Amino acid sequence: TIAPSLATCTTMVYTWVKNGKPDVSMCLNAALAGLVGVTAGCDAVDALGAAIIGIVSGLLVVIFVEWLDLRMTAEDFAFFAQKIPACYFRIGIHEPGTPFSNLHRPNLIVDERSIELASGLVAYNAVMALENRIKA
Repeated sequence: TIAPSLATCTTMVYTWVKNGKPDVSMCLNAALAGLVGVTAGCDAVDALGAAIIGIVSGLLVVIFVEWLDLRMTAEDFAFFAQKIPACYFRIGIHEPGTPFSNLHRPNLIVDERSIELASGLVAYNAVMALENRIKA
């Protein structure tokens, strides 16, 4: 329990200092990373070793998630698009006059006026695709 606890606390402090508030979902990921990090050698790791593994796991989660966030947006959609025709788009993730933020971040500001437009666009395309499939 030492490694996941310290991983969680490390991530909480890191995100609190960086973003002005702790990131709960990132802390939960850190707890899992601490468990994964300590599991293989749990029979040979003492309390100090578990503490080091926890701190390192907590830092690595935040650093790599932020690094990957810049490089792997829509990775699930990219996988699906290799199998079936697909289109990925973002609507309403940046309100004019506000700072830009990547998806899945605590400081994301959504322009809620775009939700109606996006919903209509998705529904229209779904209906058109179904009509074309029925005709074929």
